[in-house]
Amino acid sequence: MDILEWINVGKVAAERDDLLSKYFFDNGVLDKVIDSPSSFLVLGRKGAGKTAVFKYLSENAHNFISQKDILVSLSFEDYNWNIHSLLLDEKKAESLAY
Repeated sequence: MDILEWINVGKVAAERDDLLSKYFFDNGVLDKVIDSPSSFLVLGRKGAGKTAVFKYLSENAHNFISQKDILVSLSFEDYNWNIHSLLLDEKKAESLAY
């Protein structure tokens, strides 16, 4: 039997991984998020682990977040990108048009 056949490395996407909290590896990002003296926005490319960080913090909030703190997930999945056309400034270069 091949080792990869019996090792569970989790799901491809954190959204669908119910066991993420069991094997989440903190590479230091949790301290950066939690120790921020003000609001903190986690940004990164697709697949960078933003959802994994959010899900881990959500499932373990009692270990990291005080009752006065708020943890909010933002998603642009249903965002109406066409609304940007209302802000178009045709006098500007394309990169600065919105």
